[in-house]
Amino acid sequence: IKATGIEYIASNPASSFRSLHESIVNYGGNRKPEFLTCMHEESSVAMAHGYAKAAGKPMGVLAHGSVGLQHAAMAVYNAWCDRVPVMIFGGNFMDAAHRRPGVEWYHCVQDPAGMLRDFVKWDDQPASLQHFAESVMRAYKFATTPPMEPVVIIADGMLQEHPIDEDAKLGIPRLTLSAPPQGESGALKEAAKLLAAADSLVIIADRAARSQEGVRRMVELAEALNAPVVDLGSRMNFPTTHYLARSEDGRALVREADVVLMLEVADPWGQLNTISDPQHEYRRIAKPDVKLIHVTLADNLMKSNYQDAQRFCPCDLSISGDAEATLPALTEAVKKEIGGSRKSALAGRTDKLRSQHREMKERTRAAAANGWNAAPVTTARLSAELWNAIKGDKWCLADSRNLGWSARLWPATEHYNFLGHSGAAGVGQIAPAAVGAALANRDKGILTAVIQPDGDLMYAPGVLWTAAHHKIPILMLMHNNRAYHQDLSPGSDAPAEDGRAAQPAHGQRAHRHHHREPAHRLRAARARAGRVGRRPDHRSGGDRAGAAARGGGGEARRAGVGRRGDAGALMRFFILLLFPSVLFGQDAPAGSAERGHQAYLKYQCYSCHGTVGQGGERGAGPRLLPNLFPWVAFSMQTRTPRQDMPAYRKDHLSDQDLADIYAYLRSVKPSPAVANIPQLNFEDKR
Repeated sequence: IKATGIEYIASNPASSFRSLHESIVNYGGNRKPEFLTCMHEESSVAMAHGYAKAAGKPMGVLAHGSVGLQHAAMAVYNAWCDRVPVMIFGGNFMDAAHRRPGVEWYHCVQDPAGMLRDFVKWDDQPASLQHFAESVMRAYKFATTPPMEPVVIIADGMLQEHPIDEDAKLGIPRLTLSAPPQGESGALKEAAKLLAAADSLVIIADRAARSQEGVRRMVELAEALNAPVVDLGSRMNFPTTHYLARSEDGRALVREADVVLMLEVADPWGQLNTISDPQHEYRRIAKPDVKLIHVTLADNLMKSNYQDAQRFCPCDLSISGDAEATLPALTEAVKKEIGGSRKSALAGRTDKLRSQHREMKERTRAAAANGWNAAPVTTARLSAELWNAIKGDKWCLADSRNLGWSARLWPATEHYNFLGHSGAAGVGQIAPAAVGAALANRDKGILTAVIQPDGDLMYAPGVLWTAAHHKIPILMLMHNNRAYHQDLSPGSDAPAEDGRAAQPAHGQRAHRHHHREPAHRLRAARARAGRVGRRPDHRSGGDRAGAAARGGGGEARRAGVGRRGDAGALMRFFILLLFPSVLFGQDAPAGSAERGHQAYLKYQCYSCHGTVGQGGERGAGPRLLPNLFPWVAFSMQTRTPRQDMPAYRKDHLSDQDLADIYAYLRSVKPSPAVANIPQLNFEDKR
């Protein structure tokens, strides 16, 4: 293990690898690797996941037999879907004659890695020390060769404890690593011709860049083609300050594109098509004749059971190769293909592209200003205040997909700024992965921050103890929306979680606020970032809330919503066409704004539409303000909705409650102008 250069091994201590543990601490000096004590195997693997993305190399995990690997499984699957290398060592006693009666039998298994085999790249169960040495080198090489993935080595307990013969001829093989595979040159030339001739090209990157050199290569290709780039955010692929950065305009760009270049995109079909929820209605986004080029290694590593392959998407040109390694050759081919007149034509787009980038940023800031002074605080302000607290540091946001605002607002230019997301959206991953990233950043002078969902932390609060015990500095801002969104309606009276209670118990400092002035507290938290959790009381949204209590459930509900939605849409159309005065002239029933505010929160309207109607995260719900629907349209959309919104029946949401909610929305004061909000005056460098 030392020969691989692994610096840390995270583990919840257990008997099946006690001898290996002893060797690391007593014979290895607890240095390279250093043993990190964790409270749960899932947290151990998630820490290694976050560490690998921040450090650019894997760390180790020790897991105990059957139960430890079962605990670890969800985090291993996250790492698999996110294409992240993790070195997992599992303890086990294969020889039944040496197992202690009782518990040790329950914790042993004939094929320990079998439960993970569908979502790891490789596994082995060595039968000798020499076998173990060779397997570790092989596993490290496999894990770090793109497409990178977790690997598993089982360390038998008796193999760990059996004395080594004095004349044993043992040797540790030299570790050699593979160069990432590049796309085939002929295919790259063909791609360059399509790219150079495109009238409306868009580049979509997902896991394309894993280093600063990868980001630089992305910029070089984009500038050679003068093509806008949509960064899907699984990695930090492209500077948000660059005039070609257009992630927020992705759908519009794809809709107009004649050629789309994808670079390590996990779900290419989903970039060109969409299926609504809950009606499951299909809609094509891209043109029928759009040309699709995809540079990816996804086809080189597929398994059939777990459905991380996403829907099949036919490509006009599929190039098997690592995107970061392939970019130099592709860029060179593009430059050769672009002649003088074509080069001038591409350069002529620059002013328009710069203007479109500025307009996109202005729209984002205007959207962030909506509801700026709301209480509870909006997610946009939460994100903006955090940026203003850390902008003087080298910074890393450990999970940049939790709230969409950070990637939209913050000026990010370095590959370590945004580390993406969990991969498989497994709950309980964000906090330990953030601690793992903070571990990697500790000696680099990089401040690691994370906007931490309350429900996610409740899966794995023990990682706070690990961070405090091993002195891993992290600024954790708790995003307390008080619920798991899919359970919001039936669980509307659930007690609020108090993150402050958990943090002191794990050696952390915690502070809470729920109003509109978080900046000074964030600055104070920044100064104590080694042992701080911040907890804003927050009820704004992410995903659309589940609606089991609103209008039925399951397939029947989806079908009903679809039928009611179609009928409602037709009814609204004919009313607007024949009786526009009815739609726009009818006054709303009398309502109480105060009661409406309470109802707006009680019925979880905020989860899709924001605390003051400013709109939900990642398109979860449209903005209700400042241009509020006329009352008739508002009530019809609530009762017989079109699109993704579930129907609210009168026996769940009364007419009076609806009138009160409408009165509340009408009472909301206008938001301040962007120019009057210093926290939103971000400086674009390019």
